[in-house]
Amino acid sequence: MSNFSASINRLVDLVALAGSGILSLVWARVALSWFSNDITKKIQAKDRARDALIGTLLFMAAVTGLLYGLAHWVLTGS
Repeated sequence: MSNFSASINRLVDLVALAGSGILSLVWARVALSWFSNDITKKIQAKDRARDALIGTLLFMAAVTGLLYGLAHWVLTGS
């Protein structure tokens, strides 16, 4: 049983690592556009920052179980 728990913990670690890698790539793209000298890239960076923030909040809600709890509450009423 402890071997199964260790496997699950390792899987959770790998998923968290993959998620943080994806988030870092999204925010790195925003940062590169934000600090550019090109005005159009700076304007695009504002839109990308909004999208990245929304994506990060959704990701964090999913990771913390907020979405699961909300769906459970809506479907079961408890």
